[in-house]
Amino acid sequence: MSVRNRCCVPYLYRLRTYSLSFVPCTLIALLLPLVLATKVVAQQRQPDLTELSLEDLMNVRVTSAAKKEQKLLQTPAAVYVITAEDIRRSGVTTLPDALRLAPGVEVAQLSSDTWAVSIRGFSALYSNKLLVLIDGRSVYSPMFSGVLWNETDLMLEDVERIEVIRGPGAALWGANAVNGVINIITRPARDTQGGLLTLGGGSYDRGTGQARYGGTNGNNLEYRIYGKYLNRNSLGGVAGTYKGSGWDMTRGGFRADWSPAMRDNLTAEGSIYRGQTGQLAYQIVPPAALVGAAPLVDSNGGDLLLRWKHTLAGGSEISWQGYYERAHRGNFILGQNENSVDLDFQHHLSPSRWHDFIWGGSFRSSGVRSSAVNFALATIKPDVRLQLFSVFLQDELAIVPQRLWLTAGSKFEHNDYSGWEVQPTLRLLWKLQPNQAFWGAVSRAARTPSIYETSIRMPVPLATDIPVPVTLVGNPQLQSESLLAYEAGYRAQPSKHVWLDAAAFYNRYRRLVSENPVLLPGSGPMPQFLLQMSNGMRGQTYGGELSASYSVSKILSLQGSYSLFRGQWGPWPGNRADRAIFAAGETPQHQFQVRSGFSPLSGFDFDTNLFYVSGWTAYPVPGVTRLDTRLGWRANQRVQLDFIVQNALQPRHTESFSTAFMGNTELVKRTVFGKITLQF
Repeated sequence: MSVRNRCCVPYLYRLRTYSLSFVPCTLIALLLPLVLATKVVAQQRQPDLTELSLEDLMNVRVTSAAKKEQKLLQTPAAVYVITAEDIRRSGVTTLPDALRLAPGVEVAQLSSDTWAVSIRGFSALYSNKLLVLIDGRSVYSPMFSGVLWNETDLMLEDVERIEVIRGPGAALWGANAVNGVINIITRPARDTQGGLLTLGGGSYDRGTGQARYGGTNGNNLEYRIYGKYLNRNSLGGVAGTYKGSGWDMTRGGFRADWSPAMRDNLTAEGSIYRGQTGQLAYQIVPPAALVGAAPLVDSNGGDLLLRWKHTLAGGSEISWQGYYERAHRGNFILGQNENSVDLDFQHHLSPSRWHDFIWGGSFRSSGVRSSAVNFALATIKPDVRLQLFSVFLQDELAIVPQRLWLTAGSKFEHNDYSGWEVQPTLRLLWKLQPNQAFWGAVSRAARTPSIYETSIRMPVPLATDIPVPVTLVGNPQLQSESLLAYEAGYRAQPSKHVWLDAAAFYNRYRRLVSENPVLLPGSGPMPQFLLQMSNGMRGQTYGGELSASYSVSKILSLQGSYSLFRGQWGPWPGNRADRAIFAAGETPQHQFQVRSGFSPLSGFDFDTNLFYVSGWTAYPVPGVTRLDTRLGWRANQRVQLDFIVQNALQPRHTESFSTAFMGNTELVKRTVFGKITLQF
């Protein structure tokens, strides 16, 4: 049995749907005339990414690759920007589905509220080599070294763009930014003035409702508040033996931006959420089987972020950021309470026109209190406090003005597991012409162990012919996994209607976490078999991504991309481990997509997204061709209607593989969804 998903124990017990009221169409019919009859004032819309041409979009300034603003064309990294317009016209309702739009991002839905999202391999429920940020706030969990996507259920209408970095970003963002960084950037409060109300429902999203209001005090202070409710249906098992999981979430939040002086900008934002889920319980000893449903459990949490940016007299900029977040996650085996505090400082200065320098430091303290609800199934270290200190610097020098730039930098970081980690990068950008550039990079990155990997102890269900009991145990002596990455890329804009972007990579991994088999004498006639976490594997991966955009005319645009991934792994010299917590065949080798946006009449949109993902070689997950369509009609400046069909080509399909420990694999179904958006 693969333990790819076993590292995710508290969430591998699939959620069970429970009855909640569906938002009926009659509610929309009643609210629509009421809202339209209300005297409203048209909102003054601010220019944003949705109003830019393809030529302008290529000059969009991204911030994630260098922790400063720079044009996409002049960024020495594999960066892709998912704009607000991309999200709107795709018709997606969740962040993971929005990430399907980026080349090189592997997205597999496991259940109604769980996804495996990864970049350049290592796909799993908790993809531990991907760092995800929301407005610069990390949502990476130290408990499982991954992201809980159901807790990042943002209001997509407030997302300005998503910057996706393929490849290591550890030199700036630190440990765990190994294979990529995803930075979700929300709109400033000034771009969300006025009111917005969205209501929808369908075969999968049984009922959704969102409300937002933005205002100003007329004295350089803008704000918005919002609330969101989501109730999703279950998916279902392959054999149809159980209904699978459902998902219910309520979220609220705010953002305020204040400019008390010309040189100062202050931002405060926060959110709270609460969801209730049902869980399916499985028999742990062979034969593993579904034995019933556990009681409903609650998940809740919140966060608060404060940021101050100040421009100095010489033009340099300093910024301070601090945030606090807490989360409670219930489970019938392990319950968790996480509390984290993060402080960050950055200083950006330009000594000359051809020299740019950034440095800074950060401190993060995370406390995780775990409770073993069922000691017969699993135990874990009950109270853990982790601290992370880091300093980074990055120097960019124009070797040949306007043509050739060299960037060198490193992160110096101390963690409680492996001590100091040095994560340098060296990047070169050569601008061949004003509209084309070549770049290359060599980088090192590290991934620190998780609390789960270092302290879990849990019986493992294996095949019925295994004659001895098997126990998975953590290892407090684990070291950080490391990566040495080589990258190269090319960008070009042959005309104002065409954009091309290509990138290739070769990665070498060391000290990958694996299972080390240990046979111990038992208390009786039967021995005890342990699978202990160890740094027992190494590997290498290679591949690339190609994307293109073509504005055919004012009413038709086309976008396409192709991604290739290959990998191989083996035991570290002198190590007995023969099973990693991942496999080369768990990531599709080929991904392809074509998207079109067609607006034949004023106010009408017809958008199609065609995706192809090749099958897995290690597990029975076949290749999938998926077609999503959206028909949108803007009745006037305040009313928008959308009708969306997802997975139109087949009634259901599998996107991932679940071991017997998870029960039957859940299926992604064909869904229809309708939505009305009102602005006032």
